[in-house]
Amino acid sequence: MYEITYLGGDDPSTCRVAAAEVAGLIEQAGSVGATILIRPYARPATGRDATAAGKGAGQS
Repeated sequence: MYEITYLGGDDPSTCRVAAAEVAGLIEQAGSVGATILIRPYARPATGRDATAAGKGAGQS
């Protein structure tokens, strides 16, 4: 997943897209002269994720 932010306005809009969609969005933004910021997106960690990570770390 990637987070796409459309820059240039007073209130930039942001959306999340699959990796397969990124190239198309870059092409579309370029064709209309839009500036976009692309960042990898990872969902926020939860307590369950932290617990699972802790259990896996001690096992060999």
